[in-house]
Amino acid sequence: VEPFVLVARTIDVDKKTLKTNPPILEVEGYIESRRVTSDGTLYVVVDGLVFNITETTEIPDDIFQKALRIEDDEEDRPDRQFVLFDRLIIGGEVQADFEYKDDYDLDKHANEDTFIVDTSATIEGLFRIAGRSHLFARARTAKPYVIFDEDRDLHLVERTALDELYAYWDQVFGLPLALQVGRQDFDEEREWIYDENLDAARLFLDLGRLEVEYSWSTYLADTPRAKGNLFNQILMARWRYSGRSYFAAYVVDVQDHSRFKVSPFFVGFRVYGRSKEMRYWIDYAYLDGVSGTTKLEGHGLDLGFAYQWRKLPLQPYAFVGYAMGTGDGKASGRTDRAFRQTGYHDNNDKTFGVASYRYYGELLRPELSNLEIGTVGVGVRPHDSTSVDVIFHWYNQRHRSSTLRDSSLRASPSGLDTDIGNEIDVVVGVDDLWGRVDIELDFGYFTPGDAFLTDDHPALWTAVQLEWTF
Repeated sequence: VEPFVLVARTIDVDKKTLKTNPPILEVEGYIESRRVTSDGTLYVVVDGLVFNITETTEIPDDIFQKALRIEDDEEDRPDRQFVLFDRLIIGGEVQADFEYKDDYDLDKHANEDTFIVDTSATIEGLFRIAGRSHLFARARTAKPYVIFDEDRDLHLVERTALDELYAYWDQVFGLPLALQVGRQDFDEEREWIYDENLDAARLFLDLGRLEVEYSWSTYLADTPRAKGNLFNQILMARWRYSGRSYFAAYVVDVQDHSRFKVSPFFVGFRVYGRSKEMRYWIDYAYLDGVSGTTKLEGHGLDLGFAYQWRKLPLQPYAFVGYAMGTGDGKASGRTDRAFRQTGYHDNNDKTFGVASYRYYGELLRPELSNLEIGTVGVGVRPHDSTSVDVIFHWYNQRHRSSTLRDSSLRASPSGLDTDIGNEIDVVVGVDDLWGRVDIELDFGYFTPGDAFLTDDHPALWTAVQLEWTF
């Protein structure tokens, strides 16, 4: 008969027996998984034990510094996953997306509505080497189904790809330095700068509250269209002044080796603050570089504030935001003063809800170029794992133009007016059903402004996302 094995589920600290003031419990181990709640509370699992790291947690000698740097991610996994040989962790997800689009051409007389179901499965494995050093791989296969396509111009294909495959070494040469090599996820909180899988060599320098990151990246395989000849260098420094709040400065240099020579260069900074009741952010970027023989020069700004009344019923919250990307009022010239984003951005985040969304509009999804965007929103949390957000956006061009850069619409502005229109979005999120199921319901309704033709019709977008994680 095998001997009994005692497994700790919880740990209670007897403060009277600890001589330190305040009492400190030190735990050393590998962070198996983590989850960040909408109020900023971080939960980490270390050797099967769940620890709660709050905003008020003191950090003596950087004991929990690594845990505090774990970012909020859409790829949350259950606390307990399948483990082999105490080193290999296996997980993944199965997902189905139902998406309906109506009148994206803004013409009520045209028949161009679509309904698509996109199914996908992801499998991933993490092999622990020593400490935080590890190997990681993630593969994904997706198959779309066209339920109906009135315009009959959709050409969707099955896709199987290796999204990530990298090696991560910690404490290189015994220094506070980490190296990550391979296809990896470049992601940051607001996805205003980047959210992309790139083939890269990446260095991380950990100096406590100061973190510095440098990377060289490109696409070596499975290259997206129009990005096959791009080579990037990114330098970012973060100073964490309180909990998960930080100041960052960065440089993004994109070199295009194709015949088009579209090589933007960005210098920017970010102020990002969060506590249990409050969020605030300021993103600014200066654009330089070239596009062919034309010089690029522009400015982009995004700022906002959110607050939650946690003691009121339903824990309501409200938020406001303003974003601006410069435009170019000249029809021609040697300098293009219209701002553009990096091309690796997603513009996706959340405030106090459980579901993230495109904060420039779930339907319109424009790039911040020659555009002003005002946003106001409210939300409630009827349950810890449920949220409802209602968001309103208005759009105005900085200069009249017949181009709306990287918009989801099939229609283009007339170039006779700057009023693009407005949009209302509703986002409902249900998280962690039975510990493994997430549900998201989205609704977007765009009303065109005077920049479009007078008889242009509103556009509608609805989507349902079901996700099961393991």
